[in-house]
Amino acid sequence: MGQADRLVHKEAHFIMQLFVMYQYKSVFARGLQDVKIFRGMQLDLDLKNPNVKSYTRQYPLSEADANEVDRQIQQMCVAGLVRENDDCSWNSPVFVVAKKDNTKRMVVDLRKVNALLKPIITFLPKIDELMQPITALNPTHLSSFDFLRDIISAPYRNVVNQSQRLYRQRQEFRTVM
Repeated sequence: MGQADRLVHKEAHFIMQLFVMYQYKSVFARGLQDVKIFRGMQLDLDLKNPNVKSYTRQYPLSEADANEVDRQIQQMCVAGLVRENDDCSWNSPVFVVAKKDNTKRMVVDLRKVNALLKPIITFLPKIDELMQPITALNPTHLSSFDFLRDIISAPYRNVVNQSQRLYRQRQEFRTVM
């Protein structure tokens, strides 16, 4: 196969992948309003030391950035991804980064919170175990996608008492408005 043939084959494969992605476009979020909440799992965030808190001061933001952060937080509230809370004992600072199209994306700095949490260890299945039932169907095409950086939103376990309220507080952030 010559270089031109490989290029045509690669381009045809790329177009086929685009078609599959378009066919299942409902699973890809284009904005905050499109992020789906997965109800099949609820997170328990356990601290390494339950007596430690993690308040971090807000980073200074320009007025334009503060307005953009507030707008994005309001969007997340409407979508049900975050909610308002008056307790700031687990505050994490926010900042904005410019995207390629010159729009801004809010980022929450959760490094201090993550350092205080016990890691959630999950064993992934072996690729061979996943591929056996698929290859048994004799598919004509196999493809893979790298979803390492995708965002999944899972709700916290329902708050029943005061001690369980900590689950929700550990992921807080504040606006400067």
